[in-house]
Amino acid sequence: MSQAFGRGWKVGRRQQKSWNRPRTTGQVASKRERVSEVAEKETLDVRPARSSAECRAAAHLRALTFYNYPADRSEYARRLHKQMKTDAEWESIENKLRGNEVGYENVQVDCLIATVPEEMIIRSEAVDPSFLSYKIPGREHNHARCVVGTLDINRGPKLPAEEMAGILPKENPLARGYLSNVCTLQHMRRKGIAKKLISQSFLNAQRMGVEILYVHVAEDNLPALKLYEEMGFTIEAKEKANASQLLGRPSRMLLHVKLP
Repeated sequence: MSQAFGRGWKVGRRQQKSWNRPRTTGQVASKRERVSEVAEKETLDVRPARSSAECRAAAHLRALTFYNYPADRSEYARRLHKQMKTDAEWESIENKLRGNEVGYENVQVDCLIATVPEEMIIRSEAVDPSFLSYKIPGREHNHARCVVGTLDINRGPKLPAEEMAGILPKENPLARGYLSNVCTLQHMRRKGIAKKLISQSFLNAQRMGVEILYVHVAEDNLPALKLYEEMGFTIEAKEKANASQLLGRPSRMLLHVKLP
């Protein structure tokens, strides 16, 4: 599973080679050392999803993040379930970008993706078997890349089907923006990917005419709350407990940040 930072918003030391002993846990971990530095190098690229392949890769990551797949089902059934969710998310992303999604007629949407070269993904038990599903094929001499993070920027007075809406700026509701579908691939978390995605969202949201950017976060999602607060977000409202109980999910908070 992957880490989600809000649906409406989910390393070891190097050891010397030894030819006379089996590979140890520390040596295996050292192979992952490169991955821990992804967010600090130019290998991590954050940009809007534009091609169908990029949208599909983002959709697959969301399907891995936001849905549960019962362990008591067969591997074939789980894969089929993931495929169905991926296709649904893929269609939704493309419809939103085209302005054709039902309910989003008055909402401008942009989808950001964070990608790394395919070789940066360590093939291990931590990597989902359907690895290729969030891979973007390379063109000509370019290497394939994999989507390891994604989010949506939604410009409009409120998110469709969302009762908890922002109130700022009061004089211009169309200058409100909302982050949604924020998530990173599980074994790539804690590497600055979400932070870079959100930082880039500030710039893209400004270009879209957003002045105040909002995000919904579950109260029990402490890592996400800490990250958003570090990036300048403040709490504007809290969801009533009875509302979240009726929906069968944790209570959420609405945070906002004023863009420069």
